[in-house]
Amino acid sequence: MKVLMSPVSDRPESRTALKVTLGLADLLGANVVGCHLRPSRDKRKEYPARKLFLMGGSDQQSLDELARKTTKSASARARGLFEQMAGEAGFTLVRRPRINLEKGAIWQEKVGTPDRIMAIAGPMSDLIVVSRTASKGKVDRMFMLAALLHSGRPVLIMPPGKNGIPGKRIAIAWNQSPEAARVVSACMPLLQAAEKVQIISAGRDNQLGPKSSQLAAYLIHYGIKAERIMTQGHDESTELTASFRETGSDLVLMGAYSRARVRELVFGGMTELMLRKSSIPVVMQHH
Repeated sequence: MKVLMSPVSDRPESRTALKVTLGLADLLGANVVGCHLRPSRDKRKEYPARKLFLMGGSDQQSLDELARKTTKSASARARGLFEQMAGEAGFTLVRRPRINLEKGAIWQEKVGTPDRIMAIAGPMSDLIVVSRTASKGKVDRMFMLAALLHSGRPVLIMPPGKNGIPGKRIAIAWNQSPEAARVVSACMPLLQAAEKVQIISAGRDNQLGPKSSQLAAYLIHYGIKAERIMTQGHDESTELTASFRETGSDLVLMGAYSRARVRELVFGGMTELMLRKSSIPVVMQHH
């Protein structure tokens, strides 16, 4: 992993995600891209008119100007946060990547929707880091889903109140699927840096796909010795989440599975549980 990306705004969850991004990049010798989303001109016009009026706006021209200034101010605060945190973490601020650059911090501002930006900028990263809020926030979920559905890259989702650097004890939620295999392959540098790796599967390996023993053998090629744990398989979600806690895992790797790609917001079973309620950081990848 050489490029870690995090959406940046002046919000508490953004600070958490950025701290984790910088910590993992330091561990991996990677560069960091901070990506700030600016709304398009049409979207700026949707800025709440009442709020703008209370800020002193009256006619449409004034409202448009206040919306522009508000957007510019938000961008400046986000950039200031990124540059401050990157500098404190020992990263070098650069405008563009260079050959043999390590611990470089690159700032980007993009105009558009989260879906559009993640489809364009997301694939040009090796890992995207986002953070959930304690409340049921729409903004953090919007970025989280956009990253999962449109980047094709692994997405690290930090739960509320967690800002430690995860990855010392990694659990692989294994179900023999191509999605699970892809996230393992994409996160190999994290697995190689971990102190302990465990493969946890719900019930017997009776699906079409590699068994957990075959995954363990595959990981040995990369110098990773993984322990295998198999639950009874009666209640997948309950058993897996209990195993994550009992093993002291601080990071879970799993594939993301959606029931309805067209709706783009409907995930099922274990995926939705981990997206909404997990107290453990999780890396998911969706195709």
